[in-house]
Parts: sequence; structure tokens; C-alpha cells
Amino acid sequence: MQHQVQHLTSRCVAAGRACCCRILRVLRVFRVKHVMRWYMEDEVTDALAKLVFTLASLLFIAAGMFFELEKFAPIPADELGTLKFHEALYWAAVTLTTVGYGDFQPTYYATQLMLIGLLIISFTLLPYLTAQLVNALAASTPYQRTRFSGVSRRSDVKHVVFMGAIDDGPTMGGLIDELYHTDKGFNHQKAVFLSPKPPSAEVQHLLAIHAPSERLTYLQGSPLRAKDLRRASIEYSHALFIVAPKHAEEPFLADRHTVMMTLALGQYLQDVHVALRDQLNHLPNRIMHWLCTGRTSPPAALPSLFVRTVLPEGRLRLSQAVRSLQAPAAA
Repeated sequence: MQHQVQHLTSRCVAAGRACCCRILRVLRVFRVKHVMRWYMEDEVTDALAKLVFTLASLLFIAAGMFFELEKFAPIPADELGTLKFHEALYWAAVTLTTVGYGDFQPTYYATQLMLIGLLIISFTLLPYLTAQLVNALAASTPYQRTRFSGVSRRSDVKHVVFMGAIDDGPTMGGLIDELYHTDKGFNHQKAVFLSPKPPSAEVQHLLAIHAPSERLTYLQGSPLRAKDLRRASIEYSHALFIVAPKHAEEPFLADRHTVMMTLALGQYLQDVHVALRDQLNHLPNRIMHWLCTGRTSPPAALPSLFVRTVLPEGRLRLSQAVRSLQAPAAA
């Protein structure tokens, strides 16, 4: 008799451990955050992803715990005896949204305590995350949230990126006319303009009425920030152009800024070229990369870089900066 009691006790302990392990498996959803961290540097995207991820996590955690804990109810109801996971997920959805139809209800005290805790967490956390999303939307412009997508049905479609002194209408108009001239053969390609300033009314009018307007993308961001360079997808671009101001009040400072942009672009391209080759070996990263860029493989080659300086002395500093980038790569 004593042997049977010990055997029954050991089985109960083993069943309890297995139940705890099954409940803790729902925490695997937090791995998604590590997969998406490369693509959630934008404040609005990050706030939206946090809200959606938290809501989905609460639903699946509540459903999983309800599904497992109700198996240990002392007198389970008939419908709970054959409870399916999709029914538990339905119960979690109608409960956390405070609809509460009552067709499913917890009968075990542990499930009821779990529900109280989840409701406190959801009523505290979800309004806070919603306020973060609203603040991020209010503090940003559409040009700060836009991301260039190179997805196209034509395999030969490429894009070029312009940065620097491109925030005035005449300069941008001249660049567009030169780029899409019939002699250039660039009619089907796309152009991205990356500038720290929002577009002026003149630039917005130009982007709206110009003939190739559907192939033009204006992004507000800094060429010195990796997340803005990633939004412009410069690693997959055909060429990069750094435009110097025509009438700079301080030419020396303008050339220094050009050199800084060149260094930032070169360092970013070197880092991302190595990082993508490592990250895209994993299927979840490849799927996320395809959703954001439309590509599943790293760039075959680095883009060409064209830089213009104001002063002749700026070319010397520029060549020194390029050599400093090439030295670590050669090593």
C-alpha cells in the first residue's frame, strides 16, 4: 500500500512539473522581439510593435494558462472537460476585451487568480503603450516614418540615393531633370532623397507634379544615423550621391560635413554587408528582411559613391577619409 502511495505521489509530482513546463512554453513568444530588433528602430514602428506584441502575448498567455490549469479543476464542467485551445483563445479574447459572453468560465481557483493578475496587467500596460504610440505619431512627420521599398516586378529596376544639400526646390528639380533625361536611360529606375529637413512647399509641389513623381521618394532623416540609412535601403542601391551646397556661407564646415557623411556611409556599408550575411542564414531573419526590403539575400556588391566638395582642399580631406575606410577593410 505504501509503495502504491509513493508511486502515485511521484506521478503527481511529475505531472505537475510537466504542466509547469507546458505553461512556461508560452514565454517563447518573447523571442520575436530579438528577431525584430533590427527592423524596429523607428519610434512609431517600435511603439506599434510593442503594443501589438504585448496584446498578442497577453492573449496567448491567458489562453495557454486557462487551457492547462482547468485540467486540474476538482469538478470540471462537461464543456471544459473537452476544452480545445482555440476555445481557450476565444475565452481569453472575450475576457481581456471585457466583453465576457460567459459561455466559458474558469472553475479552478488558480485560473481565477491568474485571470485577476492578467486583467490588472492589461489595464495598466495597454493604456501606457497606447499613449506611447500616440505621442510617437504626434512627434513625427510622414516623411520620418516612410521607408523606401525596392520591391518591383522588374528585376532590372534599381535605385539611387541623394543626400546632402538637396532640400531646396531648384537643386532637386535640377537633379531630377538630369537623372531622368532621355539620354541617361534611367527612366524606369527610382530615386530616393534623404535630408534632415522636412520638404518645403516647393519640394512637395515638385514631388507631386513632376513626370517621374511615382518613382521619387523623399525621406526625412540624417545620413549620419544608421536607422535612416537603413530606411533608404542604401546597401541595395546602385549609387549614392552626396550633393554639396552651391553657395555655402562656410565652405570649410560644409566640406567637413561632407567628409563626415562619407565616413558614416562607408562604415555603415561595411558593417551591414557583414551583418546581413550572418543574419540571413536564419529563416526568421530572412522572412523579416523580405517583409521590409523585398529581398532575401545580401547585396551582391557595394554601391558606387559620388561625392562633391565645395573647396579644392576638401578633396584632400575626402581622399584621406576614404583611405582610412579602406585600410581596415584591407586588413
